[in-house]
Amino acid sequence: MSKGELVAQSYVFGKEIDALADNLLRRHEYYISGQIRRSAYSVGANIREAQQAESLRDFTHKLSISLKEANETLYWLNMLRESHKISDEKFVELRKACVSIFLMLRSAVKTSRKKLECKRYSSDAV
Repeated sequence: MSKGELVAQSYVFGKEIDALADNLLRRHEYYISGQIRRSAYSVGANIREAQQAESLRDFTHKLSISLKEANETLYWLNMLRESHKISDEKFVELRKACVSIFLMLRSAVKTSRKKLECKRYSSDAV
């Protein structure tokens, strides 16, 4: 996974969720429309913020927030499917995109945390 790939996928995903949220608004589904839009936007926004992180700890923190927001977005997608407010085809498409982003984020967070641990242990040895 490249940083550019994660940024690009999260941006496209945000636009797809935005279109879904607009559709939900037209059907007067105000609450869930706002919730899924906020969580999906936060995924990409925190990935972008991580690119300008002040430290490895800051970078890891921003990606961790993004990972949590991706997980929340999956929750809202499942709620939409269970309440029949989204077609099965659209659900599968959006879930696949979200899971892809989630897995990339989880891997990046795991790697960053390992680097933080290595840094901590190497500074403790001094």
